[in-house]
Amino acid sequence: FVFASMVSLFVLLFGKMIFPEQYKYILYLLPLLFFVPMTSLYDGIYRGLKRFKQLSVISLIVGFVSLSFLYFLIKSYGLVGALIAQNLFYLVLLIFLAFGYREFEITINKEIITQIGKYSFLVGIANLGFFLFTRVDIIILGQFGFIEEIGYYEIINKIFMILVMPVTLLGTVVAPNTTKNFAFKRYNYIKNKLMKESLSLFFIGLIITISAYFLFPILFNLFLPEYNLKLLTHILTLLLLLIPFRFVSSYITVGYITPSGYVKILSIAIIIFGFLNIFLNYVLINSFGFIGVIYATLFSQFLYIATKDTYFYFLLKKLINK
Repeated sequence: FVFASMVSLFVLLFGKMIFPEQYKYILYLLPLLFFVPMTSLYDGIYRGLKRFKQLSVISLIVGFVSLSFLYFLIKSYGLVGALIAQNLFYLVLLIFLAFGYREFEITINKEIITQIGKYSFLVGIANLGFFLFTRVDIIILGQFGFIEEIGYYEIINKIFMILVMPVTLLGTVVAPNTTKNFAFKRYNYIKNKLMKESLSLFFIGLIITISAYFLFPILFNLFLPEYNLKLLTHILTLLLLLIPFRFVSSYITVGYITPSGYVKILSIAIIIFGFLNIFLNYVLINSFGFIGVIYATLFSQFLYIATKDTYFYFLLKKLINK
């Protein structure tokens, strides 16, 4: 709340000078600085208490309700309406989440606040680092004039995100148990469980990769006939190589590394290999054109996954042998 207030005050004082053309739109976004973190806080509380069903019901209800005013506002007010709709969505979600959980009391514990602050900072760096893998690719493609190709890349990237999403959600379900097991120092149990689950997820990822390889070109022909199907399929084929590894890596990241207290591993690894991705983008795009960005993404993400997950595995072995 304090941080959001500081940013809002800065925008109100200097925003018009820094963003003269976008200032009026930025003003509509300021409420989100308060609503989004608060909903994330409640989201963490529900997950920590394993109230997944209640959280899902609330999210679905608010999501469906928001569709009604989303359509009306965009149709009536365009971009401003879309921004207002975002504010309303998070406000309604916050109200529902707050109403669903009221068993709290306000206390100030400086030690806990300091620990949470430090850890949140590391989590923030890790999340910011993901920008170096995805959004930067789009910016670099724009610099080299690959405007049409950006659209194709975004289509495949969205498909990729949808395929990996179930594993990420699964990781959030096991995260509270991971925190509990680390608190009781059940390192050997965690390691054995992690190895079994990782192996299972890798083979599931292989099955999905093979299925997607044959299924999506058919869907492209049916629903995107006006697009360059050869280019779409080529990008898809290359990025699908990551799926089995991302299944394992996303699950370990969300389900084990972050809730274990070792998010520093993520922060360091993603910054290093994120900048490597940027460097490779510029090198390979000059040699291979647009597809060089895909090669850069594949290489840097393979290294990121291998380094991060291997380090965490050996960290577990070290904790077991203590």
